[in-house]
Amino acid sequence: MKYVDEFKSRARWNNLDSNDVHIIEEHLSELPVPETINEMARRFDLMMLKLQMATLMMSGTKKKYEETLIDIAEGLSFKYTIPAVLRAKPLIESIKKQDFYKGISQKKLDSVREDLRELVQYLETSGRTIIYTNIQDSEITMTVTEPNLSSNYGTSYRRRVESFIRENKHQLTISKLLTNEPITSKELTLLEEILFDGDERGTREDFVKEFGEEPLGVFIRGIIGLDVKAAQNAFSEFLQAGNLRADQMTFIQNIISYLTKNGTIEPSMLFEPPFTDMNDQGLMGVFEDSDAHKVISIIERINENAMIG
Repeated sequence: MKYVDEFKSRARWNNLDSNDVHIIEEHLSELPVPETINEMARRFDLMMLKLQMATLMMSGTKKKYEETLIDIAEGLSFKYTIPAVLRAKPLIESIKKQDFYKGISQKKLDSVREDLRELVQYLETSGRTIIYTNIQDSEITMTVTEPNLSSNYGTSYRRRVESFIRENKHQLTISKLLTNEPITSKELTLLEEILFDGDERGTREDFVKEFGEEPLGVFIRGIIGLDVKAAQNAFSEFLQAGNLRADQMTFIQNIISYLTKNGTIEPSMLFEPPFTDMNDQGLMGVFEDSDAHKVISIIERINENAMIG
């Protein structure tokens, strides 16, 4: 910032010496230039990111995003009178065919995003539905009620249950959840009998009322996390391969750190901060497709061991 402030004045550029040139090359030349805001391009970026995620995780929404991309290509195919669109004609015509999406790689999808993002501005917008809102202030009615004396029950119940789980990490089922081992139905029943004692720790109905329908295993993992050795063992194939780049190693370690604190992780989080801090595409920007699929599979197995109760 020091050099940005110094050289933002036009007069500063009138008499540059060799030292100034060195400073400009060293500190200013590689700074990113802010992109001119293009709402259509940004929306297209988001749509393509969702398609990449759906493709990577084999989600059922993949087909929907592919059809959206085909619709965009169909629209652009009517704009070949525009030189920029005409130059992309081979790609646009390919995108219109269903075969284009068979076994498509993440790099190819990102290449499509880069090639088309500045062209979507030429699409017709007249056919879009315009949504109007008419928000009016409503009358405010104030009511005074007696204090709810039972309002602290939920807080105290939550505290008792969480405290019990932390204090009983060595109980067989809880210990298995901590170390990422599969749980049998008999072990789950034993845990429920202990946890839902009908007295201090309440009943199953009390649990659902306070915590919702969250699986019991996920709830417990959220309190005690995942044992660090168990998390490292799950990713041992990557950690022991010996051919990871520094950013890939850091990415795996960030996943392990998250798991040891939170117990489970949704694969979609690998495309959000903090996993996009080193690459704005998250998992896909750090790993090749095959390795990205392996990472997702490992996470799904870890989560699956907690999806009980």
